[in-house]
Amino acid sequence: MKYCETHDIWYNYKEGCPECTKVGRIVGNVVGGVVGGAIYGIGWAGKKIYDSVKEKNVEKKKDFSETKARIQKSPKDLHKEEHRIHFEKKLALANQGDVETQFEVGKYYYYGLIVVEKNIEKAFEWFLRAAEQGHAEANFFVGSIHSEQKNYSEALKYYRRAEARGEDLKDVIQSTIKAKKAHESVQRMREEPVKEYEWEKEAYTRLFDEKLMLANQGNAEAQYELGLWYRFGCGGVTKDTEEALEWFLKAADCGHIEADLYAGEIYVNLQNYSEALKCYRRAESRGKDVGNAIQVIEKAALYQRIF
Repeated sequence: MKYCETHDIWYNYKEGCPECTKVGRIVGNVVGGVVGGAIYGIGWAGKKIYDSVKEKNVEKKKDFSETKARIQKSPKDLHKEEHRIHFEKKLALANQGDVETQFEVGKYYYYGLIVVEKNIEKAFEWFLRAAEQGHAEANFFVGSIHSEQKNYSEALKYYRRAEARGEDLKDVIQSTIKAKKAHESVQRMREEPVKEYEWEKEAYTRLFDEKLMLANQGNAEAQYELGLWYRFGCGGVTKDTEEALEWFLKAADCGHIEADLYAGEIYVNLQNYSEALKCYRRAESRGKDVGNAIQVIEKAALYQRIF
């Protein structure tokens, strides 16, 4: 047993004074409540502060990401962005009827400048708007597009409008007139057979038959000329390199120097350098100065053998 002087009672020392214990529980509850409340308050305030800081961090992170993205843009991207904004402003002005801006928008589409893809139809539309308001250069561009489309009559109309407004287009107009005449001539030939040219075809046929007859009789000059006809597809003859080579070799065998050179050239194109050298050396032996050509072909032949 143990004596409690505060409450003047004896108590079991293992259990403690019942009055002191009771008071302790009350005090403990009071203190615990106060401390717990304080801790809760601190926790609530701490959560609010944490949420606020977190929200600010999210905003800062977002701002940082946007700034980083802007910094990481290449100068080309930034330049393109500036041009896009510039073009949008011009487009707005053009839609309001500003003639100079309409012309500039037309050039953007005509050349496919930076922020827009090349579009001749849109370019034509904007040039035409500006031309109708009297813009000299716009008239020239409208004429150029018509000319590119072989619409020469309309091209001349707009070229002359541009010239009347101060553009120096004398040479352009003359060239367009010539192109118009040539185009009309071709169109007539396509639409109606041109009978006046039939005699030419007949003349070539007669000439070819005569040369063929002479060539088959061993005439070197006729053989050489037939080779040329087949080599270049002249006089209505279809181009045929093999046929040309055959006639050149026949003429060369008859002593024709130029035929040897053409035969050698064909062999070079076929990379048959040994045969090419035979032709060029034979021409050299007949008095033709082809020493440099022979040296080049010899080097090509050596290179071919090595590789």
